[in-house]
Amino acid sequence: MQHPVQRGPVTLHTSPPPVKTAPPLPTPESAVTNPYFISFIVAINPAFRPFLPSRGTLSTSLLEKVYREVKQTTEEALTTK
Repeated sequence: MQHPVQRGPVTLHTSPPPVKTAPPLPTPESAVTNPYFISFIVAINPAFRPFLPSRGTLSTSLLEKVYREVKQTTEEALTTK
């Protein structure tokens, strides 16, 4: 939508200024692997020992393990009926 601007007998139309957007939020994975975040959590709960698998581990071996478990459970449920 353009906003009219009066300049003598001529009306000029200008575009509204561009909207400034917020910077992108960090991903949950990057927030949790941030060393300052880990230090913060350990300060709150000294017994906390982070087990933070890497993105590669999550997307390969852990995902495959869960897939096999769910597939086996599903197959067992289907064959028992």
